[in-house]
Amino acid sequence: DVCVGPLYKLSEQKLEAGLIDEARTLLLQLTEIKDLPGETMLKIFSKLAQICKEQQDSEYADVILNRLRAIQKDFTAEQKLIATEILNQLTALFESVPNKGKLESVYKRLHESYVASGQIDQLDTARNLKKLADLYFEEDRYEEAEPSYVRALSILGKSMEPGDPALKLIVQNLARICVVQKRPEEAEKYHLQLLSMLASKKDDDGLIALVEVLSRSAEAYAAGDDYESAENILNKCITALQKIIGPEDQNTKNAVALLDKICHHTEDKVELKRI
Repeated sequence: DVCVGPLYKLSEQKLEAGLIDEARTLLLQLTEIKDLPGETMLKIFSKLAQICKEQQDSEYADVILNRLRAIQKDFTAEQKLIATEILNQLTALFESVPNKGKLESVYKRLHESYVASGQIDQLDTARNLKKLADLYFEEDRYEEAEPSYVRALSILGKSMEPGDPALKLIVQNLARICVVQKRPEEAEKYHLQLLSMLASKKDDDGLIALVEVLSRSAEAYAAGDDYESAENILNKCITALQKIIGPEDQNTKNAVALLDKICHHTEDKVELKRI
């Protein structure tokens, strides 16, 4: 305790003199002192994070991140929140110097920190989960991406507008995962959710492309004599199309024509059964 104050002051003087490496060495030595008060440790780590950010030094940032995570469990609830904010700053540094292999580890450690500090249902936690899921998705690691996307969606969906780009991307990727894994019913659920989002944002091109996908689903239902499901999907598509691009647009007319065709099939089926 006697030497911590003077050493910290000396590190600040080194920084003012532009002696970054020497200042950082002093601060790292301070982090190795046992039983320092949490408030003091956070002050030291905050200064180290600032140095790493200014120097764009991801190598030292990784060292600092690991050391801070190792002692975070001993902090008070309030100190854990501050520690998580420091970790968040370090994560931003790794994002500015992209390294997917390192980012995965960083996002995981940051999530652990959010959980440890009681922020499991916060927006920052959800955004971090989305970033982790995006990494997995880009590498076709769908089984790992899905639970993170689902958790992020459950948090973000309570606070964001339905048409928010982040929400749209999560739902779109979840639908894609279900399609790839041959889970058509779940894919359809996400496609219909996406339909509602696109309608609220007036995304004409995205809406038309999605309606084509859902129309094929409706035709598949009709081919299997499930006319009720087919009509339900098409009615939702038509409502969205009429709202965004109008009833006279050819895409809307095509959806209406397909619905009429399916309805006629339904009537024929009923009449055939009666006979």
